[in-house]
Amino acid sequence: GFTLESIAKDLTKLGGEPVHYRGYTHETCDYWKIVTDSSLLVNDTDEDLCFELVSPILQNENGLVSLRKIMNNIRRLGVATNASCSFHVHVDAECNSEIGSLEGLKRISQCFVSLENAFDMLVGLSWDLRSTGEGRRANSNKFCRSNRLVFGQKSNRQRWENISAIRSKGGLVNIMNPSGDRYRKLNMTNITKHDRPSTCEFRNHGGVEDLQEAEAWVRLILRFCLNAVKSESASAACLLPENSSCESEMSALFHLVGCEGLEQFFVVDRRLFSTDRLHNRWKCQRCHKVFKNCRSLAQHCSALRH
Repeated sequence: GFTLESIAKDLTKLGGEPVHYRGYTHETCDYWKIVTDSSLLVNDTDEDLCFELVSPILQNENGLVSLRKIMNNIRRLGVATNASCSFHVHVDAECNSEIGSLEGLKRISQCFVSLENAFDMLVGLSWDLRSTGEGRRANSNKFCRSNRLVFGQKSNRQRWENISAIRSKGGLVNIMNPSGDRYRKLNMTNITKHDRPSTCEFRNHGGVEDLQEAEAWVRLILRFCLNAVKSESASAACLLPENSSCESEMSALFHLVGCEGLEQFFVVDRRLFSTDRLHNRWKCQRCHKVFKNCRSLAQHCSALRH
C-alpha cells in the first residue's frame, strides 16, 4: 500500500522535482515537501491518505516551470483532491520585495476587500460550469472566511479609508485578520511573524488537479498584487460604489490585472457572464438566512446578535 513516504519517493522518481516527506513542519525548504494536515478529510474509505504538498520558494518563470513539472507528476500518479482541499498561494512580502512596504500591503488589502465578490466568482470546487463552488464563497468556509465581513456594516469607501489610516504592519494585520485569525481569504498574519517568511497568503481557491488552472491562478494573484502596488490609478479604480454588481467588481479586477489571456481563461472560456454564477450568497451561520451582500449580513448579525 501507499504511505506518505512512498508517495514522496514515487513523485521524485517521476523526475523533474525532488519531493520529501517531512511530517508536520512549517520549515521553509528548497524542495517540494509532503506534510500532514489535519483539516483534510478522506472520501469514502479509511485507506485514503491525506497530505499537503508544499512548494519551495518559486521565482519568476523558472518557478512556474517547477509548478508545471510537479502538477504533471501528480496527475501521472493519480493524486486527487476533494472539497476539503485548497490551493494556497503565498506572495513574497519581505521589506525588500516589490509589495513589502506598508503602503503596498495596504493597497493590496484595499483592492482585495473591495473586489472580494469578484474573487469569489472565480473560485470553486471545480471549474465545471455545473458547479457553483459556493463552498468557498462569501463567508461559508471556516478555513477561508471573508475579510470584507470583518468591517461589519461599513461601506466600501469606509473600509477603504479605514485601511488607508493604518500606520503600521501590525495595525494592518489587526484590521484584516483580527486576533491573528489566519483563516481568512487573504491572510496577512505572516508579515508580523518573526519565525515565518513574510508573505501575503491567498487561501480562497479550492484544491487543484489541472495544470492550466493552477498556473492561471498563480499568474492572476501575482499580477493583482504587483499592479495594485505599482499603479495608483488602477488600484483607485477598485474603489467601487457600495452596491456595485459582481460584474462591475469582475471588470475592475481584470482592469487591474491587465492581462487579456487571464480574462479569456477565467471569464470568457468559463462563460461567466452568460451563466447564473455571477451572484454571491451571504448566509448567516446561525439562522441560515441568505443575503445579497456582506453589509446586509453584518446588519442582520448585529441586530440579532447572531
